[in-house]
This record gives sequence, C-alpha cells and structure tokens, in this order.
Amino acid sequence: MASTEHKAPGAESTHTLRLKTSSGMATLELARKGRRYDVQSFEVDGHPGRVLAFKASGSGVENLDETSDARQCFGVSTRIRIDGVLLDSREMRASSLEELEAALRKAKVQPFDPEEI
Repeated sequence: MASTEHKAPGAESTHTLRLKTSSGMATLELARKGRRYDVQSFEVDGHPGRVLAFKASGSGVENLDETSDARQCFGVSTRIRIDGVLLDSREMRASSLEELEAALRKAKVQPFDPEEI
C-alpha cells in the first residue's frame, strides 16, 4: 500500500492511499482531523462510481452494518471494525496513519456499484 501525505501549515492533513480491492487497484483520499479520517474520494481504476465496502468476515473483523442495502444485496459492509480501527465508507478512526494502513491491509476491500442495488 502506497501513501502520500499533504499538509498545509495550520491545516488538516490529507492522505492518498493506493489499495488492492476485489475490483482492482483503487485510490482512497482521506482528510485527517485527529483520530478521524474523512473519506474525500474513492476511485477504483477502470470502474468509476464504485463505492467503498468491505467483506464483513474474517479473523478480528466486527461487522457494524447489518441493515444497509449493500449488506442485504451484496453481502458486503460499509462499516466494520478491525483490531479497534473503524473502517467506514465515509469516515475512519485510528490512532495513527500506520494503524489505519495496517487495518486496511487486513480488510478485504470489496467495492460495489450502487446502480446494481
């Protein structure tokens, strides 16, 4: 996973991460505010319009999304917790960027097309 940090003096920091997903490589852009990382954009190479989601099973994975359309239609979750790190399609929470990157490496990222719901 490659990451890039951008920070203007006195401003929140932004991070660009490259992720391996079930649909191919993707770019995830985050804005950090303390422990919170707001998802600014998510784009899967060659598949515009896909939404960030995760496989909600596996060692140490806690599913926090039982009722969304994505969960009901595709069996994926838009909100999980791995080793105390919250991964969500809109916001993530971790003590450090390294902790967040480790959780994202452990997670199975499974984007979906919301038009298929």
